[in-house]
Amino acid sequence: MQELNPSVKQHLSLKKYILDRLKVFIIFINMDLNKIFNNFEDDDSQNIHAKRIVEEWRYSPSYKIGMFKKIVSNYSFIKDLFVKNISNSELEIDEKDVKEAGEFITYSRAWNYIKNCILQDNEWQNALIYSYDDYLLCSLKLSLNYFESQEEYEKCILFREILSFLNLSLASQK
Repeated sequence: MQELNPSVKQHLSLKKYILDRLKVFIIFINMDLNKIFNNFEDDDSQNIHAKRIVEEWRYSPSYKIGMFKKIVSNYSFIKDLFVKNISNSELEIDEKDVKEAGEFITYSRAWNYIKNCILQDNEWQNALIYSYDDYLLCSLKLSLNYFESQEEYEKCILFREILSFLNLSLASQK
């Protein structure tokens, strides 16, 4: 068997590295907590009760806001790292396409957590106020900008309403 050229070897190893990182990112995005918690099956009534509490919490506004915030906040870091690795490689991958695909996945996934926000519901109101920090504010504004650029104005309405609610609520607390 013929020995590969060192630059070809480097190219193949970099390609494998990028593909491995992309696989890890995809696995992270598609994590299923049910599969994780099913590994700890136990008939103990205390564990069953704890599992039920965790399952119920996954449908709570606090959880959904936290996941929304986490997805958008972490995207900036992951995108920068991934684009840096791509741009330093010899692969012929369009950096713009990678950014656009990453943005689409990130903001679509984040939208799935926040889309059911009902500002008239006390539980959502309390969760938004309690979760308010720079990360939430930044995540809301970044999402608003993204969906405006995609001309998905029906989604922008919700982000504007949430931002207005937080501004009014926090101003009244001062």
